[in-house]
Amino acid sequence: MKTTIFKTLFSAFVLTMSVFGLQAQSWITGTNGLSLTPTSTNLGIGTPASSGVKLNIANFSSTTGTTYGLFSEVESSSQLAYSAYLVATGSNDNSSIYGLYITSGNYSNNGKTYGIYASTSGGINQWAGYFAGRVAVTGNLGVGTDTPENTENWNKVAEVRGTTNSKFIVTTNSITSGLWSHNTGTYGSLAGGITGTASNHPFSIVTNKISRMTISTSGNVGIGTTSPAEKLDVNGSIKAANRIYMAGGHFVFSGTSGNGVINFGSNGKLYFRSNSVNGDPDSNFTELMTLQSNGNLGIGITNPTNKLEVNGTIRAKEVKLETTNWPDYVFAPDYQLPSLESVSSHIKEYKHLPDIPSAQEVAEQGINLSEMSTLLLRKIEELTLYTIEQGKAIENLQNKNEELERRINEQK
Repeated sequence: MKTTIFKTLFSAFVLTMSVFGLQAQSWITGTNGLSLTPTSTNLGIGTPASSGVKLNIANFSSTTGTTYGLFSEVESSSQLAYSAYLVATGSNDNSSIYGLYITSGNYSNNGKTYGIYASTSGGINQWAGYFAGRVAVTGNLGVGTDTPENTENWNKVAEVRGTTNSKFIVTTNSITSGLWSHNTGTYGSLAGGITGTASNHPFSIVTNKISRMTISTSGNVGIGTTSPAEKLDVNGSIKAANRIYMAGGHFVFSGTSGNGVINFGSNGKLYFRSNSVNGDPDSNFTELMTLQSNGNLGIGITNPTNKLEVNGTIRAKEVKLETTNWPDYVFAPDYQLPSLESVSSHIKEYKHLPDIPSAQEVAEQGINLSEMSTLLLRKIEELTLYTIEQGKAIENLQNKNEELERRINEQK
């Protein structure tokens, strides 16, 4: 029905064109519709024909309502039906060939000017537009909106707008990736912006055409590597301006002859271990050092009870001990120096010096270096006093001996 009306109206249009002097052109009616010959003819509707423009349509209206420069509608039961079908062909030169070239003016009223306007009822197989080739947009691009957001007034913007969600998808025959905005969240993500792949493929961030960061399909993140083996795999140095938090787990330092492992225990301990190459950090390891939550450090000991416990030899160029009550008091005039008889009696009974721990006590409890240094110095100072007294006694005996020798010599 609509096709018949169109033909009737178009026949009237042809007749009008003939009246106004277009007899040199021929309108031919065929089974496929109407055609105008010769092929070099240009046609203007509402405006004079333009050189190089086959069909030039101009429609200016100052009234309200909708004005169409070109309206096309088709009804068909065939598999493919086109309201308009445009094909551009050209030579291999540098000229531009346009299948459809549309411009829109800029008006000061409150209405909107569209170079092209296409709409659809939105059915699953209904499309407002379909482009099988290249599409060039020199202005802002809006999908789902005719006012793409550009508050920054940037040169060019593109916006895909939905109500509760929207997405921009880039696909190949096997890979799907894109950008999502979702009010309630999807794919296990929170509400907000989402980017990545929807197919089972890794996602990479590239600068200067070089992959800088890769997220694998298992969720491992690699920086400087495209095949991350752990949740975070960094091929390079890490710099932190503040803190690095770890909720348990290990730091593993891999080497050619073994692994160094720092283990964060649930009991607040910090373990320093070593194990074989590719070994499990939780087994097959050698305990090297343990730092407890109270600050006690054990080297070769897993449960130190003092600030520093070492199961082995310590070698140092210098060890500085801080102590109080240094035994200079031994040389005070009122110091009660034990008699040699009491010292001798104590040694006979206990087999060690007074105030000095026995061999059994040292084996069981060890010694306090600061306390032992103080005790040994006190014994040295006491021994010095004994030596001084003995020196005085020897000198006194020598004087007496010399006096006796003098008297004997006088009697001779």
